[in-house]
Amino acid sequence: MVWVTACLAAAGSLACRAGEVDQVVTMRAPDGGISPQVVVDDGQAVHLIYFKGKPQGGDILYVRSTDGGQTFSHPIRVNSTVESVLVSESVRSPHLALGKGNRVHVSWQTRTAMTCSRLNDEGTAFEREQMVSRFTSHLDGGGSIAADRAGHVYVVWHANAGGHGEENRRVYVARSRDGGKTFERERSPWWPAARRANGSWSGPRGWGGRRVGK
Repeated sequence: MVWVTACLAAAGSLACRAGEVDQVVTMRAPDGGISPQVVVDDGQAVHLIYFKGKPQGGDILYVRSTDGGQTFSHPIRVNSTVESVLVSESVRSPHLALGKGNRVHVSWQTRTAMTCSRLNDEGTAFEREQMVSRFTSHLDGGGSIAADRAGHVYVVWHANAGGHGEENRRVYVARSRDGGKTFERERSPWWPAARRANGSWSGPRGWGGRRVGK
């Protein structure tokens, strides 16, 4: 079964296509939620997050289904600071990823920062949220999150690093090597720069202290 939320996320709807049957079934996100995100793990469990509240300040809720979406668990609030999540249709919406051991990771934007949290070891609650945009400001356009089975977690967003004007905006990445327990200082993996005659790129150092864009 393939689960899809991209086209219907703003309306708070989910769509699934079962096997080889040419059939799409739509359903509402639980409790009238909007901006859903869904991931299916190796055991075919369905992990779903959605937003409830006002666009300028609401909550992310997480539910799980083990019967293909027919029923879902009781919702768990993801953000530890109540009504702190900023959502604007599908642009600034929370994002979901599964990491090592199918651990759930969620990222979202508040009024001032890029934030994330992960489900605890028992699967009963989310750990206290972490602000990963510690050295950037003026976030715009939301962000995203990715995780792998080796325990790496990456949170990505678009922001300013202290300068003024749109020309100083960059894409930034905060990386975790311990399954989302801690995150390194954010870095920009890209920097617009002048092309050298020999074909390499000049400019500030990026990810890991190495020049990027070469």
